[in-house]
Amino acid sequence: METNTLPLTLDLENATFTQKEINDFEIDIKIKIDVPQKLYKYYSLSDYSLKGLKNNTLYFSHANLLNDVMDGNFMLWDMEDFITQYKKDRKINSDNDQELTIIGINQISKPILECRGILSLCGTYKNELIWAHYTNETGYCIELDTKDLKESLNDSHKSENCHFFPVSYNTLKQIDFFKYSHSKTRENKKNVSAILPLLYCFAQKDNCWKYENEWRFLLRDRKFNSISFPLEIINDEDKSQEDDRKIGGNIEINKDVISKVILAPLFFNNSRFNKEESNSDCFIYNVKNNNEGKNAKDFLDILKKSFGNKIYQVDKIIINKHVCREIKYKIEITDIGENFIKLIKKIEKNI
Repeated sequence: METNTLPLTLDLENATFTQKEINDFEIDIKIKIDVPQKLYKYYSLSDYSLKGLKNNTLYFSHANLLNDVMDGNFMLWDMEDFITQYKKDRKINSDNDQELTIIGINQISKPILECRGILSLCGTYKNELIWAHYTNETGYCIELDTKDLKESLNDSHKSENCHFFPVSYNTLKQIDFFKYSHSKTRENKKNVSAILPLLYCFAQKDNCWKYENEWRFLLRDRKFNSISFPLEIINDEDKSQEDDRKIGGNIEINKDVISKVILAPLFFNNSRFNKEESNSDCFIYNVKNNNEGKNAKDFLDILKKSFGNKIYQVDKIIINKHVCREIKYKIEITDIGENFIKLIKKIEKNI
């Protein structure tokens, strides 16, 4: 198969990706917009999120588990020119290009995806829709120092296995797979390097997602396991084994990367607590004997032990007659008993 000449460049609105070397994974990324000093990950309160916070890990999702069905969807690859050349090289006379396309995509994509995970972050803690969609206004978000997070991931992974970039937003359309791919020979076999088409599927999203203001880490790690495509129906035994394997997506980071833990406005709510008393800025909450109360108590216990001076709460405030979302309180957890939480909430000085 004829090969495209390196370097190859994929130019998107917010970033340019350039493959200069034969190595599949060595990509130069030129970011065209300002990189935020802080990035944010939003969570609901769950066993999974508590384990991550306790163990200093971030969960990198498999491509097939993202909430946009077009994320990592290889129907964004126009395979026509590739299949034409493929048939020519192998002297294939079949007219069934659709079948060849499916075979080609499966052969190329499966080994690429089974070792990759994605961490999606937001450039602000003030994103109204993400608070509503991901936390139901009762969860929390963590503030991550961008530079420290990159260094923490690069300390445990080679730079060519960790790609950091902003998502670009536009009307989705196919790209010519053949134009952005590169073939090479290994042990007398020709393999296709598809890192640029792969990056296109994760770095370009439809305009409807623009509100997310998303930044991503695409990580290659042997701990990540292959997960079946959502439309592929598998039996209960295989599904159970897949669920057990998802733990491979948890990547440990330096705890100091987390600079704030920001509680949602409705974190302290009647599903979790009864308020026993309050005196000025001191609050005592009785913990309800249910799963909501247990999770909240366990979460606050983790915060007290590991993030004592980094706990904040966001709320709606009025600035110049406009409703804004800002960090309103600094929180100090002073005591946690078997059935109660005692804390101090002080209004931030800059409010």
